[in-house]
Parts: sequence; C-alpha cells; structure tokens
Amino acid sequence: CRKNYERVYRLKEWQEDGGVMVIGYDMFRNLVTANTKKLRKKALDIVKSTLLDPGPDLVVCDEGHLLKNEMTALSKSMTKIRTLRRIVLTGTPLQNNLTEYHCMVQFVKPRLLGTSKEFKNRFVNPIVNGQFEDSTANDVKVMKRRAHVLHKMLEGSVQRFDYAVLTPFLPPKQEYVIFIRLTDVQIKIYRHYLDFYSQCSDEASKSKGARLFSDFQNLQRIWTHPRVLMLNAEKNEKIAETKRLMESDSEGSLKDFIDDDDSDTSSSEEDKKTTPSEDSDIVCVKDELTKTRENVPKRSTRRTRNNAGMFKLNTLEL
Repeated sequence: CRKNYERVYRLKEWQEDGGVMVIGYDMFRNLVTANTKKLRKKALDIVKSTLLDPGPDLVVCDEGHLLKNEMTALSKSMTKIRTLRRIVLTGTPLQNNLTEYHCMVQFVKPRLLGTSKEFKNRFVNPIVNGQFEDSTANDVKVMKRRAHVLHKMLEGSVQRFDYAVLTPFLPPKQEYVIFIRLTDVQIKIYRHYLDFYSQCSDEASKSKGARLFSDFQNLQRIWTHPRVLMLNAEKNEKIAETKRLMESDSEGSLKDFIDDDDSDTSSSEEDKKTTPSEDSDIVCVKDELTKTRENVPKRSTRRTRNNAGMFKLNTLEL
C-alpha cells in the first residue's frame, strides 16, 4: 500500500478478519508516530488500536539487533506495544555487543536485566574488562563468573541454536571445481602480467599477500573462458545494432516530417495569393508550388498548416 488511507484500511481489515500482518520497522514507526497532519483522528485511532493498544496477539521481530538503542525512535515506538507475547529473532551472538543484547532482552522481558546503567555495572564492564590482552588473572576470573551468571539469568527467555538445527532439513552441500585450460593467448597475457605488473614498487606492498585481491581481480579478466567474452561481444553488438536502427528510423521520420512541413508551408503561401475568382491561378496551383518550393520558409506553426489545408480544400471545391 502506498497511500495512508489504504494502509489504515488494511489494518482495519486485519483486525476484523485476523491473520498475519507483515510490516517493516520504518513503516511501523511512521504510522505510530504520525500526527493529525498526516492522518485523520479516526485513522490514528485505528492505527493505535491495531498496532499498540490492545495490539496484536503475538509480536515477532525479525533482525532484532536493530533494537540496539533505547533512545531511538524505533525502540520508543516498539515499547508502546501492549502485547505481552513477544519474540525477537536475531543472529547476533551474545558476545558481540552486550548493550544491544540488553535492548533486545528488555523488549522481550522488561526489567529482567535491570536498567541500562545497572546492566553495565553488573555485566558489561566486568565482562569487557576481562577480554583485553593485558587483563589480569583476577579480571578474567570475574569475567567468567559474570558471563556464567548472565547465561543462567537468560536461560528461561533466550534460546540459542546453531546450524545443526537446520542440518536435517537442508540438502548436503556439493562443490565442484572445474579447471579450464587457457588458450595460448591467455597464457601469454597471464605470464606477461606476472612478470611486469604483479610486482609492486612500494616496499610496504611487497609483503606476502599484499596484492592478492587486486591481482585476483585483474587476472579474472585474463583467465575468463573465451566463450563468455564472445557472448558479451554478441550482446554488445546487438545493442549497438538496435541503437543504429533506432537512430536511422528517427532520422528518416524527421526528414519526412520536414518534407511534409515544407509542402504545407509552400501551399499556405501560394494559396494565400489565390482567390476564388482567379480560375487560371487555381488550375496552376500545383505548378506554382513546385516552382516556389525552394524559396518557401522552413518553419511554420500548427495553426498555419491547419489553415492552409482548409484553404486548399475550399479552393479545390470551388
């Protein structure tokens, strides 16, 4: 839905008929934070009743790590939902960012880990302090204890799964490596590149693997199968041929338009000089037009052409 009234209609229909409503975070935030300038009061009431209070029966948030800051407009909008059945899906592990983890848990289980300040003092600071290279043995010991306590606290609300859960349902992975024999020209270019371009003059870049990615990108253009290059060349040739045909057609139609324009203009100039009483001039209109064609101006307006056509018709009828 692109219009706000269409979105409100869909929300109302979903509330009455039930089902699953899929909505993005940005759209949810925009609808919830909308004011009377964007939506009418009746539409705002429908949005709040369907999304916030009482809201849906179940809320499932995919990519839950986007709720990483309690001060953002998105997090504030999500906390307004009165639905207590909440699920957050994320692939971010616990050790990546504890502050973001607190925001996700806070949405699912409010006040389980305390406020953000309390969580930092109890878990974030001790755990981070024991992860440095120069951390003391006591710091590492405290870190392990705090991490163990945190895992125990989250056992009832956080379920951790790895790829082993999907293994029974996914087909086995199969990899095929196909070696392509290079042509003589490709071998020559390949060796030339290795001899003259793979060596870098910069001392800092002479270390092993420093130019791995740049060399790989350049050599890809060399060892590509000739058939691929041929297909690309044929495609470009077809595009160029189509472009040439379009240009030639447009030039031909333009010339025809100019010729028609000239004939209409010349007819207008000659017909203006004829009168119904001059029968001899009327009979020789075509010859006069042919003689004076080159001296006729190249430009005329639509109105002039229309008037000239009507004048010719009336003259011939006479």
